[in-house]
Amino acid sequence: MEKENSWIITNDGIDASKGMLAPSYFIENDRLLDTRPGSTLPVYDWPIHIAEKAFISEEDAHVFVRVFKEAVLRAGLTIDEQVLSKTMEQLDHVFAQKKKWDKERAEKGDTPSFLFRGRV
Repeated sequence: MEKENSWIITNDGIDASKGMLAPSYFIENDRLLDTRPGSTLPVYDWPIHIAEKAFISEEDAHVFVRVFKEAVLRAGLTIDEQVLSKTMEQLDHVFAQKKKWDKERAEKGDTPSFLFRGRV
């Protein structure tokens, strides 16, 4: 078992440490390489799913990607580099959108999105 930030790689997958995520997450090895439904170009679902959470920072998302890649390797699976590249492009889009929304909220005097629990 290896821990980075609040993610733990186990023999069975990736687990979120207590206190980081509500609800907690456990991603089984056989679901690590799930792709996002409805995508015209395949992207890995889990990095995007995690990044879309309002309380996940861009740094947190990149830590998750490092853990994700290590967990895939430990599970004996192979990452498709083209799919990973598209996933990283999508992550950039997610955080550009979050920054835009945070700026709009700040201009209105609202709370930044990273202080909310749940999806942006």
